[in-house]
Amino acid sequence: MNPAKEKITTFIFLLALIVVTVIHFFYLSAVPLSGDEAYHWEWSRHLALSYYDHPPMTAWLIALSTRLFGTSLSSVRLPALFSMTVSFIFLYLLIRDMFEDKRLAALAGVIAIVLPIYTIGSIIITTDPPLGLFYTIYIYSFYQAACREKKSCWYLSGAAFGAAMLCKFIAYLIIPAAFFFLVFSPNRRHWLKRKEPYLAFVIGVIVFSPVVYWNMNHGWSTFLFNFAARHSEARFGFGHLGEFFAGQMIVASPVIFLLGIAAAVWAGVRGFFKRDENPLFLFMFSALSLGFFGFIGLFERVSLHWTALAYYTLIASIAALNYHAKRLKKAVNIVTAAGIALALLMDAGIHLVALRPDILTYDYTYSKWKGGRISTN
Repeated sequence: MNPAKEKITTFIFLLALIVVTVIHFFYLSAVPLSGDEAYHWEWSRHLALSYYDHPPMTAWLIALSTRLFGTSLSSVRLPALFSMTVSFIFLYLLIRDMFEDKRLAALAGVIAIVLPIYTIGSIIITTDPPLGLFYTIYIYSFYQAACREKKSCWYLSGAAFGAAMLCKFIAYLIIPAAFFFLVFSPNRRHWLKRKEPYLAFVIGVIVFSPVVYWNMNHGWSTFLFNFAARHSEARFGFGHLGEFFAGQMIVASPVIFLLGIAAAVWAGVRGFFKRDENPLFLFMFSALSLGFFGFIGLFERVSLHWTALAYYTLIASIAALNYHAKRLKKAVNIVTAAGIALALLMDAGIHLVALRPDILTYDYTYSKWKGGRISTN
């Protein structure tokens, strides 16, 4: 490792993070609230332990922000910007510690910063930005606990899991990903016989327990909506599968999406057949999340943002491929650079549409269970 190059790349990451955060801060007040954002803001004005659609974390964070800074477009959306910014830092820390290479960490951080789905998540407050925050805290602390043998980090991972579940139920995918990593990693399997992982799970359940308590007194409505009602029209077929992959190439940019899939496949092969635990770690968290929604796509339409969690470790897989690819290193670098450039162009389009939504002149269906067609005319 070249210390001078590491300093330069770290500086580039920090500079990009600061510049993009400042730009997005000004965008927080540039456009009116969307329907979902207004809905979440209304939650924050009527605080509860859970809500019909989702757990309460987004409402709690909006309430905290508006109470600290007054009610405005910026304060309602500030938790989104804060969550995404901090999640990029934890992704950087994960890659830095995983490969002991700040250049790879900076590369992963920059890709995350320019990824279109995370650009949107930085300026629009939904359940996904806070979920991304606690998810990256989880994977960082779980890695420190399981792979660096830091016992205290098990309890941080448990708290982060519970907090992620307070954001969105899809956070439950954390548990099978972590479990299968421990099962298939020979050097980490011993943790399955230790108390720390199970205590971490208990901590997560305790943190999540307010949602359970609220649902006990409200007919389990949040669970029934998320696991039954919203999927009542699901039917097996291949009609939505192509739409799923096309949508992912939009939210992640085509080059980064395809490179990420290739990197995840490589990570799985290397992890299983060469018993390399870092690629195995990244594969488990990437493949389970993205694969799960690919499976869902066989039955119903998958909203573009549902897969947001998968891209943190897909991006990390690209960094891992860059680290291990000796013969293909130049090709990987060229493709990665092209992916970043294309993502930047797409980000420019996102920012333009945010200021000039009249550019979009067609009607589109926003969500089948929220009903109606929204015209941009």
